Amino acid sequence: MTVIRPRHASTLIILRREGETTRVLMGERHGRHAFMPNVTVFPGGAVDPVDHRLSCAFDLPGDSVERLLDRPRGCTARGLALAAIRETFEETGLRIAHRTGRSLRSRNRDWAEFNEGGFEPAVDRLAFVARAITPPGPKRRYDTRFFATTIDAIAGDPDDFSRASGELGDLSWIDVDDVLSRDIRPVTQRGLRFALKWLNMPDPERPERPIPFTYMRNGKRVLDKV
Repeated sequence: MTVIRPRHASTLIILRREGETTRVLMGERHGRHAFMPNVTVFPGGAVDPVDHRLSCAFDLPGDSVERLLDRPRGCTARGLALAAIRETFEETGLRIAHRTGRSLRSRNRDWAEFNEGGFEPAVDRLAFVARAITPPGPKRRYDTRFFATTIDAIAGDPDDFSRASGELGDLSWIDVDDVLSRDIRPVTQRGLRFALKWLNMPDPERPERPIPFTYMRNGKRVLDKV
């Protein structure tokens, strides 16, 4: 059997806390997608080479950089985080950004559109919370990094999805208790649980938190740490 090498991917879990309720932004993948059609997911997708080349004024927290660079095989920590921001913008129309007025000088259409009005990706507002590699077998495999952030990292109206590409349908802020009770992919539930742990940790403890790493070995799921 041909072994499919997983492609690097990133996903972003955006949390919205209002009083005693915490919600998360999710949507349903289109039925025409070859990978996980009609599945409710967080925004995200494959890393593009342009994500590694883009220059911006902000960077990830140091603890995230060190953990992301654990066996990355040809990718950069910032590129992984930028992919999560770019894919979120494409799929939802929402910018995780600082308005600096600076030009990104990118020929990439998606990043050029993101930058309209002087917005730069707020990489510094992302936390690396989990990693998972899809099992061998499918035609497509992904080595996915899960990032988390909060609603205040969004530049603009968090309920305005008018610029969304349509890749994700039924975009909405869903109560996390509802998400955890749904019949959705286990890796999605685990990613959300890890993001909630990060959200509820005191700031001084966050750099020391373990980062779960899920993958398959000899047909069994392994939960490691990075």
